[in-house]
Order: sequence, then structure tokens, then C-alpha cells
Amino acid sequence: MQKHWIFVWGLWSLLGLAACGTQSPEYDLEVLQGKWQRLYSSDTRSDSMVLEVRGDSAVILYVPTGSNFNTGQVKWRGITSVVEPGNFTCADLSADGDRWQAAIFMIDDETGATPEACEVVNQNYPDAPGGVQGWERLP
Repeated sequence: MQKHWIFVWGLWSLLGLAACGTQSPEYDLEVLQGKWQRLYSSDTRSDSMVLEVRGDSAVILYVPTGSNFNTGQVKWRGITSVVEPGNFTCADLSADGDRWQAAIFMIDDETGATPEACEVVNQNYPDAPGGVQGWERLP
């Protein structure tokens, strides 16, 4: 009887551990590759900026007049696919030249297609200028 109890306890423990397995990120880095345009933010001076995600970084290709950014700067660095917060994290270059940890939330259109929009949120200062940014994929 004692062997039977040990077997049941062992099986129960194994099932419990399997249920606690880690989740996989919903998206891989491939979904971000390409050009993106900033549609809105809490710092409108840089809205309409265009960047290109290449690997795990995003390089600025265009900035509007009056923006504190320059073409060629790395806007997002170290993009990493995560489960939370958001779908990715990165070090986001702010208008004052600091890099802040940010979450990238992919915005699904519920058709199952590759997301064509995302929102970037500064994890430390979401209410700061540029703390929230909306982006749309360019063709």
C-alpha cells in the first residue's frame, strides 16, 4: 500500500510541475522587422518619425522638423520577445538622449494576420513626453 501511495504522490507532483511550465512569447522578433511610422505620442514633435527595425534594433530613417532626434540614431536597442509586459521589451531612446526600458505591445486586428501596429510604453515614466507612442507598419 505504501508503494502505491508513493507512486500516486509522485505522479501528482509531476502533473503539478507540468502545469506550472513557463509560457512562450506570442511573437518572435521577425514580426517587427521592417519600416514603422510614429502616428501619435505624448510628444508630438517627433510624430511622423520613420524607423526601420533590423534584427534587435531600430534605426531612425526620417525625423520631422523640430524633433530632438536625428536620422541614423538607434531608437530601439536590444529588442527582446517576452511574455510580459507587452510582447517585446527594449531600451527606447528618449528625446533628451536617455534610454529607458519600454514595452512594445503588438496590436492585433483579430484577422490572424501579422500585426500592422504597435504601441510603445515607457515602463518607468509612461506620463513623460514620448512615454506612449503609437506606430504603424509601412509598406
